[in-house]
Amino acid sequence: MRRNGMTLLFLIGVGMLWASAQDTSTLSLDQQRKAIEVVRVLNTAEAQFFDKGSHYGSLDDLRSSGALKESQSMLSSSIEMPSNGQPLTDFSVQLSTSVDKNHYQISITRSAKPFLIGFFSDERGLIYEGHPLK
Repeated sequence: MRRNGMTLLFLIGVGMLWASAQDTSTLSLDQQRKAIEVVRVLNTAEAQFFDKGSHYGSLDDLRSSGALKESQSMLSSSIEMPSNGQPLTDFSVQLSTSVDKNHYQISITRSAKPFLIGFFSDERGLIYEGHPLK
């Protein structure tokens, strides 16, 4: 009886691993890499913008000041940051600043199914990866 119970637990564990592998298989490593690259570009642009003005800026501020282009060049980024639209297909990029412009938050989340992953950062420059609860 004990052996059957262990076999059942093993099969449940294998099934759970297989199911989680199926969830992430639809999001390529290239898509994840590109999303992280966008966060790095935005973090770098915000740091440059802050160095010049002692406050953080909106995406429009980063574009008009040249900080966005400068950070793309500095990081050798191939990601295009269009003035109208999103830089990544099936992802939503959000950049918001606090009212006093002493803080900012970046979020990049899937805007199309499967909603598997998101990347987040702020003025500390750390990049976090998040997954929906199952």
